Amino acid sequence: MPFEKRNETYWKNKFISYLHDPFDKVMELKGHENRAKEIIKKFGEQVPNRDADIWKIADGIASGFERGTFPGYSEDSTKNGFIDFAKDPVITHPIQGRHIKIDTNQLRLFAKTCG
Repeated sequence: MPFEKRNETYWKNKFISYLHDPFDKVMELKGHENRAKEIIKKFGEQVPNRDADIWKIADGIASGFERGTFPGYSEDSTKNGFIDFAKDPVITHPIQGRHIKIDTNQLRLFAKTCG
């Protein structure tokens, strides 16, 4: 099978697909779509409309990775699989379910020391 040469459109679509969910989505779900659009614009790329095939495909692939292992967002905090990490930084072991609470004061001190 011969190697197919990729054109500029292929790489732009791949780049936009990769950025369709911003990296900070795990920290803050609300507003992630608008943040993704802003990131894409900062790279000088055109943001596809919500119904574009590229956006739907990228979202389908990403949700397949996420939804198989993580519960979705719910207004009921007891059913919500999402946390506000900035407000309540907790790491939960995926199998045992134990929680490790992160001391935000120590985290800020660490950030100042490193930064």
